[in-house]
Amino acid sequence: MLPVTRRALRVSILNLISSVGLFHRPDPATQSVEKSAAAGDATAALNRNGERFTLSLRAVAKRYDNARQTLAGVDLEVNAGEFVVLVGPSGCGKSTLLRMVAGLESVSEGEILIGDQSVNNLPPSKRDIAMVFQDYALYPHKTVFENIAFGLRVRGAAKAEIERRVNEVAAQLQITEFLPRKPAALSGGQRQRVAIGRALARHARLFLFDEPLSNLDVKLRNEMRVEIKKLHQQFGITTLYVTHDQIEAMTLADRIAVMANGKVEQYGTPDEIYNQPATTFVAGFIGSPEMNLLTLPLRPHKGIRGVSLGDLFLPLPAAFSDYQGDEVILGLRPEAVLRAQHQTETTIACILLIEPLGAETIVTLTVHGQQLTGRWAADRNLATATTLPVTIDNQHLHWFDAQTRVNLATQFSNTTSMETLP
Repeated sequence: MLPVTRRALRVSILNLISSVGLFHRPDPATQSVEKSAAAGDATAALNRNGERFTLSLRAVAKRYDNARQTLAGVDLEVNAGEFVVLVGPSGCGKSTLLRMVAGLESVSEGEILIGDQSVNNLPPSKRDIAMVFQDYALYPHKTVFENIAFGLRVRGAAKAEIERRVNEVAAQLQITEFLPRKPAALSGGQRQRVAIGRALARHARLFLFDEPLSNLDVKLRNEMRVEIKKLHQQFGITTLYVTHDQIEAMTLADRIAVMANGKVEQYGTPDEIYNQPATTFVAGFIGSPEMNLLTLPLRPHKGIRGVSLGDLFLPLPAAFSDYQGDEVILGLRPEAVLRAQHQTETTIACILLIEPLGAETIVTLTVHGQQLTGRWAADRNLATATTLPVTIDNQHLHWFDAQTRVNLATQFSNTTSMETLP
């Protein structure tokens, strides 16, 4: 009985995985199950005429063994045709959330809707989504043409339609010459294009990307990032993209959901995430080098509360005058740490480290025991300096509650455009 049980389990798993585009070596029984399941709606995706779909996550939670909670009440609205990136450190729950949308993980609480259809109880094959994984997951014994065509064949598309769609996608991805080849004859970037082409060929309601560029070298990753953005601009299919790479998130996304500990810390445009971080976590995670975060006591100076940084006094904005804390976390991006030129308010900084990057230089400084990172234009003279006067651009400061670590703008401003979730 044990071998039979294992085979049945294997068929079930392969059926589940193949239905969302994760294809390894085929199992005949699995293909039979898939084709039967798809018989009723074989060409639904092909006849959609460019219709776009929204994605809604409503108080979605995931628990294992009724104890360990991976996701806690995630709310997310993805507009039709929008490209949304889930970004965060390893273990934050972003891939689990993506797998729940795909149907590869069950939903413990809450609801997932594609368009106006709840998909909580739908198997992956009925959700009409396409998924691209970081390991390409191509059939090694099939040609590029057959890999791209596989999802269409499973869904019973006509031969002429398959030919048209595969050739159309191959031309768009510039892989037409590779159609007769097998994956072993392709580079990593070419294989990833084939995986993306397989997803594009289906005209799915939703595209899901799970760290698709992680296995590529830096140059190829940059090229593929551009390609993915161009493809989204061309097709406009609603996309959910998971990465831990903030550069991918900032350059690809219409909106970004920054995740930590199973929650969405902030959901907003790349500009909002960078310039109006909701919490110190977001402030420190997005940006390279990361934002300087200094915990400083609030002190009065000429009747105004503020913080001192060396010889500089930085007043607490009037909008936050009702803040009751004795300390505050001051956030400043490296570009807000300036080399003093003709400013009257300066302080002396000691240079700890100089990192020349060609067009710019990253400098690590200390000011009265506080360590700061600055991003400055390249200057060869820095190599011989040990101290120099600096100043702070106080128009680009961020003030955070020292206890809650939440941006004071969310507590005291009625005009902030940030979207934050508890």
